[in-house]
Amino acid sequence: GVQTCALPILDYLPEGIDLDQEGIFSDRCAKYIGKLMYLHRGSRFDITQVVARESRYLTKWKKLDDAKLHRLMQYLDNHLEYAAVAVVDSRDLGSVRYEMYVDADHAGKVMDSKSTGGAFHVLVGDNGTWFPLEWASKKQGVTAHSSAESELVALCDHTKIGLKHYEVTDALSRYDKEKKTTPQQFVARDDSSACIGAVTR
Repeated sequence: GVQTCALPILDYLPEGIDLDQEGIFSDRCAKYIGKLMYLHRGSRFDITQVVARESRYLTKWKKLDDAKLHRLMQYLDNHLEYAAVAVVDSRDLGSVRYEMYVDADHAGKVMDSKSTGGAFHVLVGDNGTWFPLEWASKKQGVTAHSSAESELVALCDHTKIGLKHYEVTDALSRYDKEKKTTPQQFVARDDSSACIGAVTR
């Protein structure tokens, strides 16, 4: 049945579940995850991490993945009103900032000790402009030895993506060639003081 849940992540291990037993959705999981990928890329960045993680198990789908998928569907049913919203104020033309919010877990998966990094890219203006451009969650290709290292890897990975967007948005922000406009600001935000210290040192 549909239960109230505040998060899309299954935060407990269901009783009596056989972790090695093939899931009942194993023959359909690719179809379900594919539709959820379309949804998260279009407007639901709140489910990005869960969908990205479950997409790794399409060829080895287990009962636990059934439970995770069921939890995600319950969450979506509880929060049908959630969606990405873009706001543009014409007063911000020529002065918007490119902001990137980066985060990572450290060795979040027990099986391979790999960390998962994620980021949210958005154009921001002082008069209310808030225009999301990109959001992503991706397992890192290297094993980080500390939380700061996993944050630094995520920052590097997503800065590469951000700079590609920045080249386009910076050019668009200079909408009037007759005016002398300053280059668009590129702001990277991270909540790890150790990572920030390593970058700014």
